[in-house]
Amino acid sequence: MKQLLIAILLLLSVSPAMATWSSARSAGADLPAWVSFDYAEGRFLHVDAQVNADNADGSPERPFASINEALVVARPHDEIIIAPGDYYESLRIRRPHITLRAASLHQARVINPHDDRSTFFALRIDAGAHHTRVIGLDISGGYFYTVSLESAWSQGNPERQGVQHVLLSQNRLHGSGRDVVKLKPMVKQVVIERNEIFNSGQRDASNAEGIDNVNAHYMTVQDNYFHSIATTGVYAKGGARHSLIQRNLIKNVGFAGILVGFDTSPDFFDLDANPEMFEALHTLVQNNIVDGTGASGIGVYAAKDTTILHNTVLNAAQTYHAALFFGNVLHGRRSDGKRPPAEDVRIFGNVFHTKGHHPVLSIRHMHDAQVGALSALKGMPVMGENFYSTSMGAATFHDGRPDSRLFQSATLARWQLHSNSDHSSVSGPITLGSDYSILIGAEQPTVSRQLTEFDFMMRPRQERSAIGAMADD
Repeated sequence: MKQLLIAILLLLSVSPAMATWSSARSAGADLPAWVSFDYAEGRFLHVDAQVNADNADGSPERPFASINEALVVARPHDEIIIAPGDYYESLRIRRPHITLRAASLHQARVINPHDDRSTFFALRIDAGAHHTRVIGLDISGGYFYTVSLESAWSQGNPERQGVQHVLLSQNRLHGSGRDVVKLKPMVKQVVIERNEIFNSGQRDASNAEGIDNVNAHYMTVQDNYFHSIATTGVYAKGGARHSLIQRNLIKNVGFAGILVGFDTSPDFFDLDANPEMFEALHTLVQNNIVDGTGASGIGVYAAKDTTILHNTVLNAAQTYHAALFFGNVLHGRRSDGKRPPAEDVRIFGNVFHTKGHHPVLSIRHMHDAQVGALSALKGMPVMGENFYSTSMGAATFHDGRPDSRLFQSATLARWQLHSNSDHSSVSGPITLGSDYSILIGAEQPTVSRQLTEFDFMMRPRQERSAIGAMADD
């Protein structure tokens, strides 16, 4: 078996997160075609909390004192320019084609409590407020959510559509009562990029994601920095389709880094589009760095057509699960729940590392007293060119399904024989440098079948490419 030689680099004076990520990094060249950062075509409405102008009209000379004053008069295609200052107000965008833009990056601070039930959200984007853009703000608080993207799903509307074409860019979003960003069912075409998302669950840490997507489609989450998240960094579940999660730094989360699917009530599924009730469909997870999770680094739950490429997962499964975990769903144990196993999973070019005694890869099987036996995966994933490591001893693998012989933790060689896959992968000890780079010897795996175009730093990958999120220079 090939051996990997990992060089130890210790530059303790530099934070790995800050050396690797900055909100000032350039926008990715691979954003959807509808995304634009240009100034809007309509009027400019100016807001400045530090100016108390007589007869304020939103002009530079007589700016509004609050953002809500501007929202009341804003028409489609208007842009609200917000001066530095503290804005103690909860915002709601009701009309389409409205842009909120900070005059100086992160210096306009929208501040809300996280423990006042009358303030459900710091920013709500209504179901009809299509083509909303929020750029460069610092937004905090909200009893439930800091940012909520709304839908008519639960409002008795037979069309049940959500807001579409929303851009959240270069914001600081933090201090939520529960989730920081919430996407409700049938929200579509959302781009969340270059934001710092942190300190979820300030009121209730039991269910407090960085980004919680329930049956929202065509979500792009890229180039963000998640940290200090109570439960999961980002997940797409409830039948979410066509999610792209790439080039994010996710550090220090209580539960999981990235989840493709999770456990959702049957009420939120679109059975016309997804009659089998898969939790996620057609998901691509690539070039992310996940560092420090209580449970799985990357988890797959009842998902169909999942591709996981060139991610670096470190210090995962500190309490339970695995660096790469296949989990079960219960769908509320309801009679109308389908609870399918995951299927059609491809995994290439990743680093999976656990901190502790838990396996690097685990496939769960369980027997529930109400719904019976549940297996987390149908068949085997198609895998290769991955690197496995653990902080204690050798990397181990587990498959709890009844027809498995890997009930106890097994070696990589036994996993390769059992799965009839992953043959080109290797395992060994690992440490890394201040920017999450991994220096690998000459006999590293060559990732040739599933190359991503760019790495975490948006550098083009070459034909011979380093494993993990960082490519060789």
